[in-house]
Amino acid sequence: MLLMIAIVISSCDSSVIFDEQKDLQAQQWHQDSVLSYSFEADTLFCKAVKFSFNIRHNIDYAYKNMWLFVNIDAPNREPIIDTINLEFMDNHGNWLNHVKGGTIKESKHYYRYALPNPPKGLYKIEVKQGMREKVLKNVVSVGARIEKLTYE
Repeated sequence: MLLMIAIVISSCDSSVIFDEQKDLQAQQWHQDSVLSYSFEADTLFCKAVKFSFNIRHNIDYAYKNMWLFVNIDAPNREPIIDTINLEFMDNHGNWLNHVKGGTIKESKHYYRYALPNPPKGLYKIEVKQGMREKVLKNVVSVGARIEKLTYE
């Protein structure tokens, strides 16, 4: 069963509990380069959390999407290994509504599974680009964000 993992760094009163953006040197993401996000959860979690990826690229980015290979390790849980397709444009070359910005485009993509009652301990998330290019150009940064899941 796939679950999303997350940790609490701040109290459950805030919807954002972790947010880290990693800049890519020379706006290039090598295929063998792994972006790692690690955090220690030493406080109690909220009832559930959701995870998202924040991608920043410039307008010269050559594709309408980006494939990511994601590995998520959570305490006392099976590792989550997933491939995610992040869409930026429609088939006509128009930016999708969630893509914001001018010459630097930014978009947040939620992971499809939430993690209920996440445990305390060390969490590690690894992200690799899964495109066919050995060097994916014009990618400014990649971020990981964890938020409290709210029920409406």
